[in-house]
Amino acid sequence: MLTGAPPFDGPNALAIANQHLNSPPRPLHGTAAPVDARLESTVMQALAKLPEDRFADTTSFSSALRGAAPSTALTEPQPLVAGDAETAAHPLVYQDGSEEDAPEPARRESKLEVRRSARKLYVIGLACAVVLGAIAFAAGRAPAAHSLPHYPSPGYALVPAVIVLLLALAWMNTRSWLYTMDGNAAVVHWGLVGHHRFGVPVRFITTLELKQSLLERMLGVGTVEMTARDQHGEERKMILEDLAHPRQVYEELMEHLGQTSRRI
Repeated sequence: MLTGAPPFDGPNALAIANQHLNSPPRPLHGTAAPVDARLESTVMQALAKLPEDRFADTTSFSSALRGAAPSTALTEPQPLVAGDAETAAHPLVYQDGSEEDAPEPARRESKLEVRRSARKLYVIGLACAVVLGAIAFAAGRAPAAHSLPHYPSPGYALVPAVIVLLLALAWMNTRSWLYTMDGNAAVVHWGLVGHHRFGVPVRFITTLELKQSLLERMLGVGTVEMTARDQHGEERKMILEDLAHPRQVYEELMEHLGQTSRRI
């Protein structure tokens, strides 16, 4: 808050965690924002590596901050009431009579979430039903009835039961795949039994490609591939398969990545 940047930064969470453990924080006086020496000393004591070098409790820390804060002639502004549109439309009025335009409310960034579609499974299930129906029809008519087991029989009941079970398991596995995109990473979550994750850092994404076969176009699904290079130059790829409305998802991802790159 004082300098506009965190005390530690790095290409990934592991590098930042290593700095938290072993590296001293950067001094505040070398930043663009001027920081009082007493205030810098207080902050550095709060960031000390050893617990015994830090403040004993929040009360002592708060007292030290009050004593180190530079004096100012400005008075505190009257707070805006959250959710009050009429109040937010008016400027801030200070106790000394001065006014200032009210800041625009911060927009909440919605996380993009996409699930895999089961439309291909529906086609496979329909094809299996047609094939089984054709076999059952042929088993009851001559001359095919002489070369096929008698219908109905346990064999005819077992085969569709196994197919239905496999299709049900495949459907649950398909619906367990969830793709999420936030300001830091694109992450895929999956696992019918257990939970697995794979992430691609947003800041390192280099290509975003939409792919659709002829069958996928007929079913209204598609695949989006994202390629990224990490801080070591190694390529990582994340494939978002069987997405419903793939063109819309692709455009939303492009817009999301563009907003993220502007923030970075």
